[in-house]
Amino acid sequence: MKKLSLSYPLFTWTYLGLLWLLLVLIPLWQRHLLPIDETRYLAVAWEMWLRGDWLVPHLNGQVYSHKPPLLFWLINLGWSIFGVNEWWPRLLPGLFSLGNVILTIYLGRLLWPQRPQISQFAALILLSSSLWSLFTGAVMFDLLLTGFVLLGIIALTQAAKSAPQISLTAVSWLGIAIGFGILTKGPIIFLPLLLVGFTAPWWHPLTESTTDLTTFRKLSNLKPKPDLTTFRKLSNLKPKPDLTTFRKLSNLKPKPDLTTFRKLSNLKPKPDLTTFRKLSNLKSGTDLTTFRKLSNLKLLSWYGGIFLSILIGTIIALSWAIPAGLAGGAEYRAAIFWGQTANRLVQSFAHQRSFWWYLPTLPIVLFPWLLWPPVWRGFLQLTSHSKDTWHYGVKLCLVWTGGTFFLLSLISGKQTHYLLPLFPGFALLAAYLLDQLPSDQQYQRWDNLAIGIILILIGLPLLIVTKLPIISYHHSPLLPLLSTQTLPCLVSGAILIFIGGGLIFWSPLTLPRRLFGLSLASVILSLTLLSIVAKSIGPAYNLQPISNYISTLQHQGHTVAHLGEYHGQYQFLGRLQPLPLVDEYNLCAWLVQHPDSKLIIYQKPSETGLLNQAEYVQNYRSNHVAIIPVHTMYAACSGV
Repeated sequence: MKKLSLSYPLFTWTYLGLLWLLLVLIPLWQRHLLPIDETRYLAVAWEMWLRGDWLVPHLNGQVYSHKPPLLFWLINLGWSIFGVNEWWPRLLPGLFSLGNVILTIYLGRLLWPQRPQISQFAALILLSSSLWSLFTGAVMFDLLLTGFVLLGIIALTQAAKSAPQISLTAVSWLGIAIGFGILTKGPIIFLPLLLVGFTAPWWHPLTESTTDLTTFRKLSNLKPKPDLTTFRKLSNLKPKPDLTTFRKLSNLKPKPDLTTFRKLSNLKPKPDLTTFRKLSNLKSGTDLTTFRKLSNLKLLSWYGGIFLSILIGTIIALSWAIPAGLAGGAEYRAAIFWGQTANRLVQSFAHQRSFWWYLPTLPIVLFPWLLWPPVWRGFLQLTSHSKDTWHYGVKLCLVWTGGTFFLLSLISGKQTHYLLPLFPGFALLAAYLLDQLPSDQQYQRWDNLAIGIILILIGLPLLIVTKLPIISYHHSPLLPLLSTQTLPCLVSGAILIFIGGGLIFWSPLTLPRRLFGLSLASVILSLTLLSIVAKSIGPAYNLQPISNYISTLQHQGHTVAHLGEYHGQYQFLGRLQPLPLVDEYNLCAWLVQHPDSKLIIYQKPSETGLLNQAEYVQNYRSNHVAIIPVHTMYAACSGV
């Protein structure tokens, strides 16, 4: 792959690095691992470390088939180097976030090599989008998946540029992206990559037309030197042709004039024979069938390369799945080969969330960019042009983001973080459209007004929340907790009001400075809200104290069981051995067989009977979690 130009502004790299450090370090400092997802994934990684089994993931002693193992492997790899710790798993998604920003810059340079500022704008938009900012510090799979989606898109772009001779290197990289994407989060990697790959004849000019040099050398008489005068005329066309394309086209004999070039550059996949004869100076003996065969060879080569990539990716995934399936047993084998593909797809189409559910979330997850008028002016300008004049990078990003968004909307199982692999495509498209806006459209005095008002409206309640009366915890957990955080709320509210006012009244004339200001405001908003919420709900979501208590009991030789479904939320935090599970059907038998054991139970705040007999109690989300001696439950099993 090409190296990034050293001319990329040092200030931009420094600024991006500082934003990234804030997004990684502040969550490490401000919040604990959150149940249930983060603690569950760390529990699986911990048990992989504990068992020394990297082949079949386990959760609390049972095989874990819900996610492939790549994230757990990477966590264990870091632990092998640094020792078992909490900071490495939490840093890992941040490293992928930074890598994704670099890959986005690289892809922007690949698509628009003459416009390096597009890459710069895209990196700022991506890193400061609200959902991306929050997930940079979260132990989840989606930023890892995004990295392999980006790698695959880059490989497809490079393959399209080399068409019809598909680069074996690009095919290999696409296969690697598919394989490791499957090992990250299953076959969902196919959704964006195959959509982009199969639609390449629409979005890339070299797969739309038959203007490659090899074909024309066979069919026409080329000369070695391009006509400079013709090139100067052609360079005024929109979009501007690059020198390589011009050399291929202008060396035709006879020399093509401006009209001929327009025809040549706008050819469809199967141009008519008359036009083809005019452009390639063919003899009359060449018929349309021969030409169509030559044209179809390109598509055959392209799709053959994609299927070869799928084969490479499948082999990579199966190199783990086959031995894991054999080692994990029939149930595990069925889960990873069927449950992660067809069965999961069928379940996803069960009526979980409406088709349109993602739409109202977009202004929030892409804050502030979907609320910024210049972005909308860019999209409106795009719709005013003919699709034939769209740059191929625009078409690529539209397929990547718009097409995949539509397919994800069809699947009823929806979470906002499923959209993260589309964010780089949106950032590149928005950056290109902003760059193409006329200068008078890039800047208007009150463009930041809506975003500034939103920041002020968020900041004002934080100034008064400490004056609100305390209300019962189980009716509204957030407000009473916020009301105890006087200083954090006051400081956070003041910061947001100050930034909001600054956005409204300070509006620099240049587009880059406005992007720098907005990206900084968005990151500060995300981190401020994260910090005050983390401090407010910390007692209800910090499971470190109870995990330590369970660990102490295990080391003292006590048997600690869990009543009801267990998601492994204490496992890594306490470095625990697997906990026995007890349900209401075998509770009494367990009590008789283990009279000296301890039991983890959950109670609503209004249910105080067992809590009064507990040896340990703490808040857990909107309920309480307690550890009670088993003998306190005998009354419930008096008939045994």
